Amino acid sequence: MICEWNQRLTYAFVGLLAGDTALVLYLVLNAFVARATLIAAHVGEPERQVSVALQLGTIYVVCSLVGFLVVGVPVALLLSPRFVARWSWLVTIVVGALLGPPALLVILAMLGGGSVHLSSSFRETGLLFAFSMLVSTVSFGVYVALLRKHLRRTIRHQTGDSQRPQARRGCAVDC
Repeated sequence: MICEWNQRLTYAFVGLLAGDTALVLYLVLNAFVARATLIAAHVGEPERQVSVALQLGTIYVVCSLVGFLVVGVPVALLLSPRFVARWSWLVTIVVGALLGPPALLVILAMLGGGSVHLSSSFRETGLLFAFSMLVSTVSFGVYVALLRKHLRRTIRHQTGDSQRPQARRGCAVDC
């Protein structure tokens, strides 16, 4: 039994949740660092840093859901699970990082009313591209890890093995 489409979408959504969690965690940790710096310097409003980070995180999570629907769902449905599960971790990370910017471009085009002006649309979006790469890398990595686990379980169930042989323990996927 191969991974069905609903299982792949579930794994992709769990990956999206993990990617969004990584982004919000990054934002909150940076807010604590900024808060400590502002307290030490006796300037600004240090008490607002964490709440602003959580508000920004909420906006980013909503936008990443749109990116997931535009890029993540087609990737999860169109790429064969066995093909993806055989990739090395380096390829998985690179592909995951490359999936974020197209999703962000679609979001920027939607926010711009369908038109993208190169002079103004991408001004000061470098951090957004970094965030989209973080979310997509973590999301795709978790998705591939869940696929590998599912395929290993499926193969063990089909062959009737309760454990893998010791010599094959280093393999990513036994297929």
